[in-house]
Amino acid sequence: DMPFMPDGTPLDIVLVLDASGSIDDPMSESDTTKRIGALKNAAYSFIDRIALQNEGIYVSPFAKPFTSH
Repeated sequence: DMPFMPDGTPLDIVLVLDASGSIDDPMSESDTTKRIGALKNAAYSFIDRIALQNEGIYVSPFAKPFTSH
């Protein structure tokens, strides 16, 4: 099932992706896949499967903690 509003209107989608230094680390001691590789694969898969069927997709990397005021 694709993500749409209840009336069938497509969604605008925002992906906020980690771009901090730790993203270059391996997934775990037993899995040497780098986190950045897994993130890219997941983002491409999401875009191919879900996002292209909606209005727009926006990608925003972040490397610093979010603070709200």
